[in-house]
Amino acid sequence: MGLEKTFLDGDASIDLRLPLNTLTVRSGLPILNGTHTDVGDLSIILRYALYRDDELDNWFTAGLAVTVPTGPDTLAGIDNGGVPHSTVLQPFVGFLWNYGDLYVQGFSALDIPTDTSDVTFFFNDLGLGYFLYRSEDPYRVLTAFAPAFEVHVTTPLDHRGPVSAASPIGASDIVNLGVVANVEFYGRARLSVGVVTPVTGPNPFDFEALVQLRISY
Repeated sequence: MGLEKTFLDGDASIDLRLPLNTLTVRSGLPILNGTHTDVGDLSIILRYALYRDDELDNWFTAGLAVTVPTGPDTLAGIDNGGVPHSTVLQPFVGFLWNYGDLYVQGFSALDIPTDTSDVTFFFNDLGLGYFLYRSEDPYRVLTAFAPAFEVHVTTPLDHRGPVSAASPIGASDIVNLGVVANVEFYGRARLSVGVVTPVTGPNPFDFEALVQLRISY
């Protein structure tokens, strides 16, 4: 659930996001098994366009996301013991570049917890998409369809290694591959449905799905 408002003639925006997370677990520990759902932490995101080309829809942006611990201590509220749960700062840069119906997008971000016992991550993402269909008629129900493929790399900068009794907080390098279908309705409502799976071990999950609906106003 979120809301974004632009200002400075559209060069900047502020974005509020509150996710709803569902996690299904199959584990040797009975306390972890089952499906768990809960709200996540609230994020406040500030963005500014360092480069903007409205005609070609090309962008290069920078910003800062601040995620505050308003939700449960673990993803989806699963009961797996105490883990660090502090405010997280995420400075980032991102871009979108169009070549006709083909587009490339990506971002790089540092994920910095204010609790030093937690892991600092470096995120990098690159996506390639293609518009199979586009219509300039805003009265059409379907005005665009663009599938995309993404590669996402997560690199822990500290606390590297497996979780153990001596080191309860640990992280490994992860490479995720994802596919997403982007559908636009009436030129203003955009539905994205994506599925991601890790291709490096140890795998933190089997697959992850994301559904996002954005409505311009």
